[in-house]
Amino acid sequence: MARRVALSSTPARLCAGGVRTCLNSGCVRTVNSSVAGRARGAWQPRGFSLIEMLVALVVLSLSLGVLYQAAMGATRNVRVAAGYGQAVMLAESMLAEHSYITEENFSTSGQFEQYEWSVSAWPAPYLPASDSDAAALVPLPLQYLQVIVTWPGGNAPRSLDLLTVVPLRSSPQ
Repeated sequence: MARRVALSSTPARLCAGGVRTCLNSGCVRTVNSSVAGRARGAWQPRGFSLIEMLVALVVLSLSLGVLYQAAMGATRNVRVAAGYGQAVMLAESMLAEHSYITEENFSTSGQFEQYEWSVSAWPAPYLPASDSDAAALVPLPLQYLQVIVTWPGGNAPRSLDLLTVVPLRSSPQ
């Protein structure tokens, strides 16, 4: 807010805190009220009001709540990923252990720590070749091999299912 203060009829010049202008009746100085207040020593301390502080605290608490939820979600995702990693290693070791099958319709199961696993095999269909050269080759009979690993999860049990094809062989001597 600007106030006008009447001055003497001296030539117009710039003053600190305001601008001096000349009118028909003489020179008038336009002064900013905050500058005029400081000149008189009436300085008011500036700070935050109670409402501003409350709004700031509410915003801070809401943002901390969101950060807490994000951190908890990240921790849960790491735990789930570690469980899947263990299940994949167990399933791959079962596939490596049963790289060939010695009997048709083979099935076995077991438990390792919190993980339950099952291995089952069944014949894979074989389509005879129509080419006479390919028909001369006698292929090994193949078996589908499925490994299922289950373990307890947060709300429901989690599972992993791997499927491959392996040959049916006689047991090594």
